[in-house]
Amino acid sequence: IHISASKAKLIAEGLVNGDYTKNASGQTYGSTALAPIVGHEPDLIAVRGINNTRGYVKNEDLNPEINTAADYQRYLAELDANDWKIPLYDQEGNVIGAFEISKSEEIVPLLENLRENFPQITSLMYCINEKFNDTLGDQDIKCFAGKDHIEERMTSFDGKGELRFKIRPKTFYQTNSLQAEKLYHQAAEFAGITKDDIVYDLYTGCGTIANYVASLSKKVVGIEYVEDAVEDARLNSEFNNINNTTFFAGDMAKILTEEFIEQNGRPDVIITDPPRAGMAESVINQLLATKARKIVYISCNPATQARDLVLLQSKYAVGRIRPVDMFPHTQHVENIVELILK
Repeated sequence: IHISASKAKLIAEGLVNGDYTKNASGQTYGSTALAPIVGHEPDLIAVRGINNTRGYVKNEDLNPEINTAADYQRYLAELDANDWKIPLYDQEGNVIGAFEISKSEEIVPLLENLRENFPQITSLMYCINEKFNDTLGDQDIKCFAGKDHIEERMTSFDGKGELRFKIRPKTFYQTNSLQAEKLYHQAAEFAGITKDDIVYDLYTGCGTIANYVASLSKKVVGIEYVEDAVEDARLNSEFNNINNTTFFAGDMAKILTEEFIEQNGRPDVIITDPPRAGMAESVINQLLATKARKIVYISCNPATQARDLVLLQSKYAVGRIRPVDMFPHTQHVENIVELILK
């Protein structure tokens, strides 16, 4: 069972206050809404971890700092933004805890406390971030206990097999893993890939989409800015015995050139899943130049997606559109658009 941030916060507040049916403001929530969540052990581990760490921090008179500019919607649960925060992720019994604290010498005792009290935590990592934001791309992540990754599983497109993905701290992976499978299945269906097709997967992350569609195609070429993610993409291909993928790290606008296409084969299908900012105009111009039979555009920001579609319409007609609810109880969706060469 995957729960929304609002419900996770509700339960966390209830645990802190000793009442599962009320939040910090005393608002009462019916047991019907809470029943399916309270019975899900990983969620309970997560919120108990919040409660335990909150108590430890106060008992030890620590002073966790928080970046007020952080986007709290990224996190599954948060408590008292003026005091501290601990984002959590869980999947099939795996729990990852992350937190911010002001002094590096205070990290080890806190981690020891978590490890001793919550053996269910399978991956306990930390970094010392001295910047004024919470991005981890340029940080040195240290593994304190357990594995340096978690593992996600996804049913293959034909429904007959299973893909497994190793996810590390700097790796992008859809936060709603159950819906991610539906998202990728729909994208692959829109793509209409054949065994003779060369597919380009732009902004590939840890190669999730590339590896998902590899069995449908002749070859998949993935491009991603984050080098650690590209390393993970290659490992995930090996992990799944996939041998028709290649991955490249670097700036999309600089890598996706005509020379690159000549070396790696002209794409028949392009799947692009850019960040919220969308694609640079130079990248869009290169997509137009490829004259790929189809482009499947996945976006977490339909506003920038619509902007990019205007630029693509000179050569591509919009086919099917399918929003996927990846973020329950919010207005946000992932939107898939099928673009067909005119």
